[in-house]
Amino acid sequence: IPGGNYSLYFGRIYFDLSRSVLELEDMIFTPTYEDKYKLAKKLKFTSEIYDISVKKIRISSFDIRRLINLGELAIDSVRVNSLKLSILMDKRLPFNLDRRPKLPHQALKNMKMPLFIGRISLKDSYLEYQEKIEGATEPMTVALDNLNAQINFATSMKDSIRTGKSLIVNLQADFMKKTPLTLNFVFPLDSRVDTFFYAGLLSSAKMNEFNQASLPALGLKFEKGSLKEISFDGSANATISRGKMIMLYSDLEAEFVKKNEKDKNKFMSWAANTITFSSNPGKNNKLRTASMNFERVPYKGFGNFVWKTLQTGIMRSVMPSSKAQKSDSGSKVKKQKSATQQEDKKQTKKDKRKKKKSKS
Repeated sequence: IPGGNYSLYFGRIYFDLSRSVLELEDMIFTPTYEDKYKLAKKLKFTSEIYDISVKKIRISSFDIRRLINLGELAIDSVRVNSLKLSILMDKRLPFNLDRRPKLPHQALKNMKMPLFIGRISLKDSYLEYQEKIEGATEPMTVALDNLNAQINFATSMKDSIRTGKSLIVNLQADFMKKTPLTLNFVFPLDSRVDTFFYAGLLSSAKMNEFNQASLPALGLKFEKGSLKEISFDGSANATISRGKMIMLYSDLEAEFVKKNEKDKNKFMSWAANTITFSSNPGKNNKLRTASMNFERVPYKGFGNFVWKTLQTGIMRSVMPSSKAQKSDSGSKVKKQKSATQQEDKKQTKKDKRKKKKSKS
C-alpha cells in the first residue's frame, strides 16, 4: 500500500459478469509493523491504526456496465462474513486540531462518486477498539463479539436522497464479549442540519466486567455491583448530542483511581473515593432518569461523539447531579475548546495579515 504502513492481501477474487456477483475471500489489511505502537510513533498526530481480516465479502447485483458507462456505483446488497476489526489509537500523541471528520451521513452525501447500496449485512464478526492513554498502565479496551449488523439505504445519489428515506443501522453484539447489546441509528439523508437519532439497550452484567473500559478512560473502578440494564435514546447533529438514559443497578461500590501523582483525578476530593448512589431505583424506590448531553469536539470522530454522550448519562446515573455536571464540563473538555479557540484566533490573525498584504 502507498506509504508503506500497511499491506493488503486477497486469498481469492471472483467475478461473475452474467450473475453480477463479486466475491472477495480471505482479505487481510494489516500494518507492516508487528508492534503497532512503532507505527503510532511514526505518525505526527493521534490517528487510528487498523488491523483487518475478512473471511468473505459477497457483492450481489453489482452493475458493472453502469459503473463503466455512467460512473455510478449501484449495488443491491453486500454481505460480509467473519470480519475481525482491531483499531488502536495512541492518545499520548497530539491531536490534529485542523481535522474535521464527518458524520456517516455527511460523508455519504459528500462523496464525489454516485453510490447506492441497498443493504449491507455484517455476520459473525468481532470489533476491538483500544486507546493508549497517558498515565494508564493498560490500554482502554472495548470489545464487541458475535457482532451482527444491518445497514440499509446507503446512498450519495441525489435522486435517492430526495425520496426522504434514511440511512438505517441496526447492530447486535456481546459487549466486552459477554453482555448483549443492541444499537440503532437513523440518519435522515435529506436534512440540512444533519440530525440523526439513536437508541440502545445493554443487558444484565456484573459491573466489574466493564473495568477494562472504565478504569483507563474515566479512572472509575467498579468494585462490585449488578447491572440489570441500560436503556438510552436521543438525537444529535454535527455539533451537539442530547438524550436520556435509564441505568438500573444494585449494590454498587466503586471508586475513582488517580492515574499517577502528577495527574490527580479531579474526583479525589470525594469522601473515601466512593460513589454516592448505590442503586437505581434507590431506597425510596424512586427511579432516576439521567440526561445525556455532549458538545462534540470538532476534530474527533463519530465514535468518540457517541461514547462521550453515553458517558455523561452513565456518570449522572451513578453520581450526585452537581458532581456529574462538573465531570461533564471538566478541565479536559475546556482544554479542548481552549485549544480549538486558540487555533481559530491564530488562523484569524493569519487571514488579517494576508488581507493587509494584498491591499498594500
